[in-house]
Amino acid sequence: MRDLVAMPEIPDECIPTIEHVEHMLSSELDIEPGASILIAISGGVDSVVLLDILFILSFEHGYRLHLAHVNHKLRAEESDRDEAFVRALAKRYDLPCHVTHVETAAFARKHRLSIEEAARELRYRFLRQMCGTTHAQYCAVAHTADDTAETLLLNLVRGSGLSGLAAIPPRRPLTKKAALIRPLIGITRQQILQYATARSLEWIEDSTNADRSFLRNRIRHEVLPTLREQFNPRIIETLARTAELLRQADGFIESFIESTFLQIATIYDGRVELNKNALGQMHPFLQGELIERALGELTDHRTVPHAAVERVRSLLAAETGTRQSVTGSIVAVADRAHLVLSDESTLQAVYLPIFKLGTYHIGRFTITLEEVERNDVRLGADPNVEYFDYDKLPYRLFLRTWQAGDRFAPIGMGNREVLVADYLTNAKASDYDRRTAVVLATASDIVWLCGYRMSEHFKLTNETRRIIRATFQRT
Repeated sequence: MRDLVAMPEIPDECIPTIEHVEHMLSSELDIEPGASILIAISGGVDSVVLLDILFILSFEHGYRLHLAHVNHKLRAEESDRDEAFVRALAKRYDLPCHVTHVETAAFARKHRLSIEEAARELRYRFLRQMCGTTHAQYCAVAHTADDTAETLLLNLVRGSGLSGLAAIPPRRPLTKKAALIRPLIGITRQQILQYATARSLEWIEDSTNADRSFLRNRIRHEVLPTLREQFNPRIIETLARTAELLRQADGFIESFIESTFLQIATIYDGRVELNKNALGQMHPFLQGELIERALGELTDHRTVPHAAVERVRSLLAAETGTRQSVTGSIVAVADRAHLVLSDESTLQAVYLPIFKLGTYHIGRFTITLEEVERNDVRLGADPNVEYFDYDKLPYRLFLRTWQAGDRFAPIGMGNREVLVADYLTNAKASDYDRRTAVVLATASDIVWLCGYRMSEHFKLTNETRRIIRATFQRT
């Protein structure tokens, strides 16, 4: 606990705001005395006020504070100015400060994100990392009631579902051991400015906050002032209260959605399959919420446009094999029994030279080749396990993605060769499984369509002297 004698003098007009935050921390966010809190600080007035209030409260409640700042390197000298200001602020408050530099523009291009999305992803990645480094139980960010109102309108304009309209929750998980908290979520920006002025605080302005090319800024500087002046002088409080009611309703619905989702969904790395028959019998609203939940598995739970959800929902009445581009690199396909949502950026062509004994990994695939005795053979027991004549296999093999024109002679069909594409179709492989199927091959022949059928040319016979067991796994 800090020395109470060293606590700064507090003007009377600041006390209600401090008491509001204190109540928020203890009663609504359940922050215990002595908690370690990482404060995300940009240098703007909101984050400076958050720091000041938590610093004052730390004298009585013993909070252990750290600062975290991300230099996004988007505004040249201004970004460096912000960093220098935050470092100086940390010295003034005598608090440890953690800073990172990130190449936001390059990250946005690489991952096909907007600058805002890329900055957010990099910022939260750093905050998660620093919570682990500093052993912080909480990460405090300076979202206010104005941010809630802006987010509600922003998502309304974009056409998001109920979760998007519920806007910003006061608390959510950040890592397995740390929670993200928003102690200022019930305070307006006007109150923030009044507090900062009364406490004679210094802060810096981000020039991009005035850039009307960003939709959020147009809502902040054009839409909300119009609503305030012509319709409701307390529009911020009204929208924030509406968002809170929607958040409570969303919480109730979310618990039901989650239990239903787990009944009809199968989650893999990079894809989600939804039971098409079960989903098709549900109310359209429930269908949309479940599809949005499924998309969340592939988008790190970022808000998705309502139009993207509807593109997926349209596949319930589509012919098998119909594909839809959903959002970003995510595609959806109507299979016979499922709607398959997948992130195509996670798909990769596989080509791995291997030897005929050993364990090999590439991407999501693992194959193990080992010599076994004849009494270890269990033919047909598992489609991901096959047995080959050791002496028929060359020393050098390849694990690779199948290619158009590939043919093989499936065991049981004599020497008659079929196209791999036709075999997968006849095997009723899903669109996703067709696109990701791999083969074990020699330089000129396919040994095994992994997980499906081996070739007649490499089967065991009475003359077989040595046996290789191949075990295939995909994650």
